[in-house]
Amino acid sequence: SAIPPPELDPQDAWFETIEDFLLQALEPGASYESVAQRLAALPVPNDHLLAAPPQDMVRLSDGTIVSAATGSGFPERLAALRIEDHARTYAHACYVWTVGGPNFEPLALTGQALPDPYLFSGLLTGRFDTHLEPERASS
Repeated sequence: SAIPPPELDPQDAWFETIEDFLLQALEPGASYESVAQRLAALPVPNDHLLAAPPQDMVRLSDGTIVSAATGSGFPERLAALRIEDHARTYAHACYVWTVGGPNFEPLALTGQALPDPYLFSGLLTGRFDTHLEPERASS
C-alpha cells in the first residue's frame, strides 16, 4: 500500500521520529552498528486513510475506479475518488519541506519525481533565483 500524501495524512509524529533518527546518525560518535540497530527499530509510516471510499465505487481489474457522478456533488466526488486512489493519483509526486531558517520562512516544494539536486541549497537559504524562469527572475 502507498503512503498518503501530506495533505491527506501529514504524519507529523512519524517525521519527527525520522528526523531525530537522522540527526543522531550524523553525530560524530554514531557507529554503523548503532545506526543500523536504530534503523531496524523505526516504525513504518501509516499507509491507511481515514476517509472511507464512496459506497458506489467499483475498482476495475486494471485499477480504474468507476463511480456515479452526480451533478450537484461532482467536485466532492472527484475529491473522494482522488483520496481513494491516492496511490496512483500521486504516484510520481514528490513533497519536500523545511522549517525555514533565521532569514526565511518555512518552504514547501512539490513536483513530479525527485527535485533537481541543485535545489537543495535553496531549501537551506530560501533562495531559488537561479532556478526561476527568466521572466520571473527579473520581477
